[in-house]
Amino acid sequence: MKVLTDVAFGQQAFTWDHLDPFYSTNGAFDPTKLKAGTGSMRLDMTVQDTDLIVGSLKNVEPIKTESVVRTYILGPGE
Repeated sequence: MKVLTDVAFGQQAFTWDHLDPFYSTNGAFDPTKLKAGTGSMRLDMTVQDTDLIVGSLKNVEPIKTESVVRTYILGPGE
C-alpha cells in the first residue's frame, strides 16, 4: 500500500526564442535551452510516498520514494 506523505509545487518563469538557435532546436522549444524571463512557466510537482506492506507494519522497514513531474507551459517568446 502506498501512503502519500508530501506533495509540493514549484514554478519557474522562463522565456525562449524560436528564431534564435541558441534558445531553440530547429525553431522548436528545447527545455535544455531556456533563458531567464517571463512569458512561459515550468511547473514541478514533487510527490513523496511510503510503500507499506499491510499486515506486516511492525516487521518491515517502509520504502520511501520521491518523484518529480515536470510540466512546461509555453507562452509567447521574446
